[in-house]
Amino acid sequence: MTKKIVNGELVDLTAEEQTEFDNQPVDTEEKQLQRKINEQVRLPREQLLKDSDWSQLSDNGLSSEKKTEWQTYRQELRDLPSTISSKEDIADLAYPTKPE
Repeated sequence: MTKKIVNGELVDLTAEEQTEFDNQPVDTEEKQLQRKINEQVRLPREQLLKDSDWSQLSDNGLSSEKKTEWQTYRQELRDLPSTISSKEDIADLAYPTKPE
């Protein structure tokens, strides 16, 4: 039987608690991959998107050509997570090049 700590003492789970514990979803490979994507891809990508928000403002001073380059860059950033299907994809991931 699974144990828990209550008031500093190790006690057995109740039957109801044990059933709930036993029915918890297993951390599958898919969930592990999604967690890695969140940690190693989405969080840095979100920062890159925030850092380039200025490029989409109407008074940014960019030519229409440069604005299009920034729009393309930002779309490529948004598409990154959908390109990953394995842990190896994360290791080989190349972020798009930021326009100058």
